[in-house]
Amino acid sequence: MDSLMKADIFFVVTTVAVFFVTGVAVWVMVYVVKILRNVENISETVKTETKKLSQDIDGLREHVKQRGALPRFLLRWMGRAGGARRERAHASDKK
Repeated sequence: MDSLMKADIFFVVTTVAVFFVTGVAVWVMVYVVKILRNVENISETVKTETKKLSQDIDGLREHVKQRGALPRFLLRWMGRAGGARRERAHASDKK
């Protein structure tokens, strides 16, 4: 085979390979950008909800400082939960 023909075949194969690799790289980068956008949205949501939770806890703290006790609904809820735990503990002791 003539060396010029070998060079032409090499350049055609190399060109096709470069286009293929470039296409795959672009396809991967598009998905990476989509994933990063989703991560950014999730991060913003977590940041917003964390601020809301912090404000709620600050409000509860202020309530406790002003009134000296937890709100009634929390005391009732904690009492019911504690009572249920005590009842289960007593029931298992009786067995």
